[in-house]
Amino acid sequence: MMSRFTGPNLKGLFLTSLLALGWSFSAQAQIDPPHQRSELANSTDIFGTLMSWYVSGTPIAYEQASGYFTGRCYYVNQRNQPHNTLLGIVQKRIPNNNGPAFPDTYIRKMVEVGVAGYHESYFDNYPASTAQWDIDRAEKYYSEIEDVGGTMVSLLNASTPASFGLRVSGQYYVTAFSAIQTGTYHPRGQTGGIPVMAGQIWMTCYYFKRLM
Repeated sequence: MMSRFTGPNLKGLFLTSLLALGWSFSAQAQIDPPHQRSELANSTDIFGTLMSWYVSGTPIAYEQASGYFTGRCYYVNQRNQPHNTLLGIVQKRIPNNNGPAFPDTYIRKMVEVGVAGYHESYFDNYPASTAQWDIDRAEKYYSEIEDVGGTMVSLLNASTPASFGLRVSGQYYVTAFSAIQTGTYHPRGQTGGIPVMAGQIWMTCYYFKRLM
């Protein structure tokens, strides 16, 4: 499991980084540093194709997107190599035990998990009940969903923290994971790390099946 980030206030870093990286509430602005924009325009591999789908995609509201989904992820250094992925778009109840005058609160999260060393189709026939168990175990590493210009965005609280957004392209949900600060990300199933710059997209995913 990913390590916890123990640096400065992460939510503050997340929101500051969104502005510093020039998001300007647009998907296109997430393709930063600038060399990634050229890469996007010239890319013919799956990683680059999914970047393009994300940029040209449209936002979706939580109410339409909630559930559990299976798909494939691709790393920037393994651009055509599929990896299994499970996405949960969920609402979590926070009980406060203060009676009816002070009801429980609810938070919404997007959570992505994968299992190293297993086939890319690992989650494809998962029942939603099993998916829920896996997502519940991992949700502590993810922030509450933020609305960034209508796009749902969550923060991955890892040793090299990242943000990821969800957009719709055709019949698919597409996500892009972007480094919040310069560092090294250690992807699932790889022995070496990926050096990443602040703002760099290092993983793209798409989801094609809702689990029932």
